[in-house]
Amino acid sequence: MDKQRLLSVKVILYIFLSACTSGKTERYATVAKSETLEDAVILLENEKTSLALNLYGGAFTDFHLKAKPINPLSWKLSEEQMPKNNREGAPFRGHFLCLGRWGSPSEGEIAAGVPHNGEQSNSFWTVKENNVPLQIHIFNEAPLDGLTVERKVSISVSETIFKVEEVFENTNSLGRVSNVVQHPTLGPPFLSKQTRIFSNAGKGFLQKFSYPEPEKMAFDWPRVKIEKHNIDVDFSKSDHEYNGVATHIFTIADTVGWIAAFSPEHQLMLAYVWDTGEYPWLNVWHHSDGEKVLAKGLEFGTTGIGRPYKDLLENDTRFFGRNSFEYIDAGEKISKTYYCLLVEVPKNLVGVNSLEIKESKLHINYQTELKTQEISLLLP
Repeated sequence: MDKQRLLSVKVILYIFLSACTSGKTERYATVAKSETLEDAVILLENEKTSLALNLYGGAFTDFHLKAKPINPLSWKLSEEQMPKNNREGAPFRGHFLCLGRWGSPSEGEIAAGVPHNGEQSNSFWTVKENNVPLQIHIFNEAPLDGLTVERKVSISVSETIFKVEEVFENTNSLGRVSNVVQHPTLGPPFLSKQTRIFSNAGKGFLQKFSYPEPEKMAFDWPRVKIEKHNIDVDFSKSDHEYNGVATHIFTIADTVGWIAAFSPEHQLMLAYVWDTGEYPWLNVWHHSDGEKVLAKGLEFGTTGIGRPYKDLLENDTRFFGRNSFEYIDAGEKISKTYYCLLVEVPKNLVGVNSLEIKESKLHINYQTELKTQEISLLLP
């Protein structure tokens, strides 16, 4: 189905609903009027922040503070930069979802029409509901993979944080190995050589040397040191010229995983928080042209090796006991949740100690040059 026909089928109207209840204005999702697929955007807003989700590809393409409109999720590929088997669909941009696989399909899957990173990031999503304040409910079906996803996005009434709840279902009559990876990617101007990355990640390896023995050249976050290949890089920094992906797991004691990106120039910090039982892997992608940092991926998911399943099953690719895939049975539904926040922080921030959820709040504990400070955000 060509793009113009697809757009005519998925008619999107301009809607801005507001209601007054006991003198209080309720904010509903804004669905923008669309002339092209690129403009098929849903907005969720409160007094402090704005979140944009594009229905064509289902990606979060903008998340900014209204008082400081710097968008960390500005990264986007052009059609020419996309893999050949993805050029008929939506481009990779912002924070998109990889479902069914992370990376390239097999040769047979490509011949069957399966795109890189799965169908969800490449196709149109439909709106299921738009009648709950500060929430949107959308849906996507991947017929080639036999996988569907329902997504509920809720933004806080007053805080700069949103919650994403997703339910993945296998509609096949057979069980299958599968993967889910959340793919947030930072871009300029938030991203620069001064951007710092903090996480509670543990042991890791480089994708370049991951197969078939990922434990062979293991290291600890954030120092990537492989003497055999003369590599010594601090992946928490962005001023290096090593282009690649550092993949990490978490300790058994860490039931919550988190990653935070700090821009000293803009005094902003974007962070993600999730359950490590649902997303046990973190993949940090760095890409620069030497002069400028172009992309920084903060990818958390169920896999650490981006290869076709045949490769993952032919060898024992476990990394300290963690598989690089999960299994979803016929008709099974798997639920996963994560949070994303954007906050102003001091320019002299030197580290993030922890992000934890307790008593309906998300607590961010960070270190400046002078003292330890904390921000608490009420969850959506």
